Amino acid sequence: MPELSPTRHLDTFTRDRILAVDPWPDLRLPGPWGGDFNAATLFVDGPAAAHPDRTALITDAGEWTYAEFAARVNRSARVLTEDLALRPGQRVLLRGRNGPWFAVWLHGVLKAGGVVVPVSARLRSAEIAQIVDICEASFILCDAADADITAAVPILTYPDDLDRLTSRRPDAFDTVATAADDVALLAFSSGTTGIPKATMHFHRDLAYLTHPARRDLMGVRPGTVIASNRPMTFPYALVGLCMMPLRYGATALARHFDDVAGFFAAVEECDARIVLSDPGSYRAAEAPPGGERAYYSCAEALSPAVARRWHERTGSVLRNALGVTEHLWLVTGAAPLGDRPGSVGVPLPRYDAAVFDAAGDPCGPGTPGRLGVRGPTGVRLIDPEQQRAAVHRGYTLTGDWAHLDADGYVWLYGRTDDMVKVRGILVAPAEIENVLLAHPAVSAAAALGLRDAERGDRMHAYVTLRPGADADAVIREVRSALDARLADYRRPERLQVLPEMPYGPTGKIDRKALRERSGLPLVGEEHDA
Repeated sequence: MPELSPTRHLDTFTRDRILAVDPWPDLRLPGPWGGDFNAATLFVDGPAAAHPDRTALITDAGEWTYAEFAARVNRSARVLTEDLALRPGQRVLLRGRNGPWFAVWLHGVLKAGGVVVPVSARLRSAEIAQIVDICEASFILCDAADADITAAVPILTYPDDLDRLTSRRPDAFDTVATAADDVALLAFSSGTTGIPKATMHFHRDLAYLTHPARRDLMGVRPGTVIASNRPMTFPYALVGLCMMPLRYGATALARHFDDVAGFFAAVEECDARIVLSDPGSYRAAEAPPGGERAYYSCAEALSPAVARRWHERTGSVLRNALGVTEHLWLVTGAAPLGDRPGSVGVPLPRYDAAVFDAAGDPCGPGTPGRLGVRGPTGVRLIDPEQQRAAVHRGYTLTGDWAHLDADGYVWLYGRTDDMVKVRGILVAPAEIENVLLAHPAVSAAAALGLRDAERGDRMHAYVTLRPGADADAVIREVRSALDARLADYRRPERLQVLPEMPYGPTGKIDRKALRERSGLPLVGEEHDA
């Protein structure tokens, strides 16, 4: 365990659990960083003082300057400490859709010395209750549009309840002192046993994730507009919209979008130069924005066919990246030797990757295995058993099956839980999905292994089609492509067209829901059978 600064938290729940972390990941820190540091000084206080009149957020109701944003954050911090009696270190669940008030309350909790716990607006009461129990949250701040939940702790809605309280507060607030290695944020992800995994992230982590080297790599400049239709409750947009632009005087498009068309229309309207989205949105875009922009894809596998079509339609490269909740944000996405479709690039500055075989030994170039990443951030889970399974040789295991090529580019095959052994040979669902998505009429695809008690594991595949497509013709053409490109054991035994693809709370395809259609157990998920 590295040496930690004395905590400034009065509620020591997270510090107590940090002290119990074993083993620790190998943190590649750029230098000593101790003492007091509250990340809100980077994202709120400093920018508001440096350029108060610059636009911080573009909202549905107009633009907010940095000074206006800081004033709202300060009023929210006053409500948290004075009306709700928040003590430094207490956990606050933040549940809501994308918008400026989510960013306000996120930074309000940080300024007040609390620990923010972002949770998806798609989670239901039972799931929320599980998270509240794990992190012992004090209360929930919830968008009024998504307040259809019950909980054992108080629920306050914004802007309704909280706007009434903040309207009476002054615009100034002295940021509460926290240690650089006090926990600032708990990020939850799904566990394979059904128990959510809670990763603890320090205030200093938020500084590393928005390091100037990343700013330069992404091309973030003062006034640059960054847009995303991914939920702010998840790290990809949480850091990409609520932290990175604010630190450097850029502008975040802080709006909720119900459809892909509306999002890309807004990208063009506000001239966003950096776009953070997902493969499904890029596939579904009927009218991509014109002009050269930096497009990033994350959250699920990006097939080479989708990347190629996007470049043909826009002239812009669609940059594939890997985000890891245990590291909180992107860990790969650089392409020093040019983009290689199908790869998620090389590790970002200060990070490196390794691949390990079944015995735990490093794999050579081109040999697949379990992917591990290390850098200034790393996994620190509340649950000791989950922590022991998440670290190997100092690397945070990402849960991905991958290989590194000779130049250090990372190539993903799929989640380790999704890999299927057919006739004794491992098959990656992504290999099948890439063939399916290469057909222009296929809008979404998923392949999964299903367990047949008599015949063993078999691959099944599901697709949705674009409007007007002839399903019978598409199936024939896709089958022909599968026969031509994949060995027989890699081909799906069953290929089904669905009216729509099921998606889970994270916006990723819900493979368990697909399994239920077949009545067979999903490979790697026997506990759910």
